[in-house]
Amino acid sequence: KYASADDNPVMQGFRKASGWDNTGTTLTETADNKAATDYAKTNSQEDMSESMMLYLYDPEKLKKASQVRYDYCKKLMECK
Repeated sequence: KYASADDNPVMQGFRKASGWDNTGTTLTETADNKAATDYAKTNSQEDMSESMMLYLYDPEKLKKASQVRYDYCKKLMECK
């Protein structure tokens, strides 16, 4: 029940961990922390979606692109 993704603490945490600015529109990548697909560079919401999809279906690709994103997705999936 958030007005936007900007208010969602899960999205805020993902942005901080993965190199997005607070608005989710500017990504700063590093050699070991980058978006796993070109489409994930669209915005932080698409990055989180792509990261979660890869976590489920191609975890090695996600780990190779960004251990940080892999760890974040793992943490989310382990929460109950």
